[in-house]
Amino acid sequence: MSFVPLKDGYNTWTAGLKSIQVVGNATPIPLTPIVPILVDSGTTYFYLPRRVLEALVGTIKSTIEPTERRVALKEAEGKPPVLRNCADREYLAPLEVAFTSQDGSDVTVVIPQEVYVQVFDTDAGQLCALLLQESSQGEEDISIGQNLLRRYYLYFQYDQRRIGFADTMREAYKPKERIAALKKRRAVRPM
Repeated sequence: MSFVPLKDGYNTWTAGLKSIQVVGNATPIPLTPIVPILVDSGTTYFYLPRRVLEALVGTIKSTIEPTERRVALKEAEGKPPVLRNCADREYLAPLEVAFTSQDGSDVTVVIPQEVYVQVFDTDAGQLCALLLQESSQGEEDISIGQNLLRRYYLYFQYDQRRIGFADTMREAYKPKERIAALKKRRAVRPM
């Protein structure tokens, strides 16, 4: 289990966020150094300032382009991005969120597309929304819903002012296109 300290001056589960990246893209999302991030058990979305949200959605789109797959994201002001076709969520890359640990190293958690793209049943059929939302009223606050971290066991230790993260799954999540490319390789196996 890796621990991240709670930030001083906060009376909530607020830790230090070092970076957000899209797996497969080296472009960093613009953040000020060690931004406070609230880990919120009552929140469904990943709330980000507008500039960070726009950069993250743009980076997600850029990782789709090399697959030559036509994945369309519908964006509307004040609403989370929506996939036009729910099957396309398999082509999105996972997100990596790096927290600052007690010893100064990174504690990186991976949020697979199966987690950050939520399927909703509507009268018009299925709707797949990315659980990424702009922070309210132009705030610079960042908060992440605990449901987005469900791949991890979280150990909240308020008396020690820290949050522990333990990966509950060892299997890596990868977009479908990258898996398909690996399946094209032939392996020699004894019969």
